[in-house]
Amino acid sequence: MYAEFEVHRTMICDRVRTGAFRCAIDSVVRPGDVVLDVGAGSGILSVFAARAGAARVYAVERTSAAVLAHELAAANGVAEIVQVIHGEVTDVELPERVDVIVSEWLGGFGIDEGMLVPVIVARDRWLKPGGVMIPRLVMAWAALVHDRYLAQMVEFLRDNPYGLRFDDLVDKTVNEIFYSGTFHHLEAGDRRSDASQLWTTDAGLIPLGQAQAPHEAEMVLPVRGHGTANALALWFSAELAPGISLSVPAGRDMDELGHRASRRRLGGTRRAGGLGGDRRLSMRVP
Repeated sequence: MYAEFEVHRTMICDRVRTGAFRCAIDSVVRPGDVVLDVGAGSGILSVFAARAGAARVYAVERTSAAVLAHELAAANGVAEIVQVIHGEVTDVELPERVDVIVSEWLGGFGIDEGMLVPVIVARDRWLKPGGVMIPRLVMAWAALVHDRYLAQMVEFLRDNPYGLRFDDLVDKTVNEIFYSGTFHHLEAGDRRSDASQLWTTDAGLIPLGQAQAPHEAEMVLPVRGHGTANALALWFSAELAPGISLSVPAGRDMDELGHRASRRRLGGTRRAGGLGGDRRLSMRVP
């Protein structure tokens, strides 16, 4: 996936997300700092760090996208500062410890892209005492929603199209995780409950063992009105640096800021008005 240029074009074109990381880097990196970029991809965060005054930036990328980082650094006059390393961050050897680690490891609901563990390994190996992690805090959130696209798709499949029964496919459809990506269709009016926080990940403090373990949460989702819920929407908010955050503001489209919001479908349909006020759910992410 991350060897595909389209992924990196999409992230570069996400002005809100990329702009927030740039602001965080500008606020944290000091002249002469040494920076490690974990999962550097196109190298854009490494170039930001170089322009912020870093003396050296180690841009570690395990996929063939490392060539993009080489080219971006050269095209922007920072090739002597940004050293691109093609390899796994868990295996590489750096010549020194670093002042700042930056990594865009955020998935649809924060921890689901599998990059948290390599980031924490890199932190434990290479971050100086008192060093800074970008992002620092990442919070995962959940809310009951009514997904019109899902409802229409399930209705079509249950109507025995082409004279065939698709019961098994319906069961799988209503119990899968769907990443909305650039397909933005959930709006604030689609919510059927208040948002509840699943967990907070402190990148500076979380032990490696905890990062490797499944993330589990039990939450109460307060239902404020009548309506039908057929999915559980998940997303993240993050404190990239003090005073600089990346989030989905309440009362606006749930993923309008370019976040990779996801929805976890619930088996069947839940009518919010009949739930007696609150819904208590448990969740476990490997």
